[in-house]
Amino acid sequence: MDYYPEVMTTTPWLSVVIPVFRAQHSIAQAISSVTSQGVEGIEVICVDDCSPDNSADVITSLQPTVPMLTLIRHTTNQGPGPARNSGVDAATGDYIVFLDADDSLIDGGLRQLQNTIQQLPDMVLVSSEETRRGKTKSLTQGALQEALSRTPVTNVSAEPRILFWPPAPWSKVYRREFLLTRSLRLGEGVAQDIPWSAGVTLAADTVSLCDAPFYRYVTSVEDSSITTTKSEKNLVRVAQVRAIRESYDVGALSPRVGSHLSALAAIHLIWSNRAAYRLLPDASHEKFFNESSTELQAWLALHPIPADLDCSQLMRPAEQEIYTSALARGDWSQWQRTLARQAKKKALRRFFRPRRRSRGK
Repeated sequence: MDYYPEVMTTTPWLSVVIPVFRAQHSIAQAISSVTSQGVEGIEVICVDDCSPDNSADVITSLQPTVPMLTLIRHTTNQGPGPARNSGVDAATGDYIVFLDADDSLIDGGLRQLQNTIQQLPDMVLVSSEETRRGKTKSLTQGALQEALSRTPVTNVSAEPRILFWPPAPWSKVYRREFLLTRSLRLGEGVAQDIPWSAGVTLAADTVSLCDAPFYRYVTSVEDSSITTTKSEKNLVRVAQVRAIRESYDVGALSPRVGSHLSALAAIHLIWSNRAAYRLLPDASHEKFFNESSTELQAWLALHPIPADLDCSQLMRPAEQEIYTSALARGDWSQWQRTLARQAKKKALRRFFRPRRRSRGK
């Protein structure tokens, strides 16, 4: 099947699912980033997750001028995972893109996606970038993207590094039939993207890369979830990593895939513990560390991480090795000393970073 406007039927080839909560100032721009690309055959499904602001009114006002714009309303707030599931249930497109209401799709990406899905892969990895404080950086550029750009179709057995692609639901495009036949659903609560990303990557028989700028992730310093969710509920991040291990027969995976998955679990746990001062009340830090250490030890017992495994897509290899070793020991005092040493090294790297010379000097 060809996915081009001149051969389109009334059935959309793509469904863009947008979970909406407190997005009255950004939702119109998010929708516009889809419709302004001039690509036909796309439905946009907004799921109002019982938002207390005027987000739903903004969407309703756009419906007369935006073809195939649908609004679904939740009567209670359920969170972004269930909101995305509601969008998938309502979708009719062959492929599904998740778009957060304060982010946008990059112009030109949808046409490149049309080219990518000609071979009907189960999942498409998309290039993304982050905009923060007015500065933009790529989240996916590197050796992995270069390797994937030379391989039209792959899967986790052939290229286990795809487990290290950014874990956000919006970092991938999914064939709807693949999600439905595998009964793949997003979970509830904080960090639900951790088991989701690992699960869809392990399940996909065919994976392709949309090798063009596609998704822009916008981080608002004031409204960032990292800075506004300092509570005990973030303890669930360990449970989300555990869910991967308990939901899949991890021990039966090949050593190559299993070691990459162990490395991914380690990195998620390291990230969460390094950010504990922002995520958790002070009294919970040591408890979170101990739970993380126990979980990491369970992973390493199944699949040890080789010293030469390339995790550079997500973390500097040297840092990953140091932090993994410190966390696996289960020594809280040692972990705190490791954090302090690494922070000092990072500060020194910044201090001694060569300054660029001005032009003409």
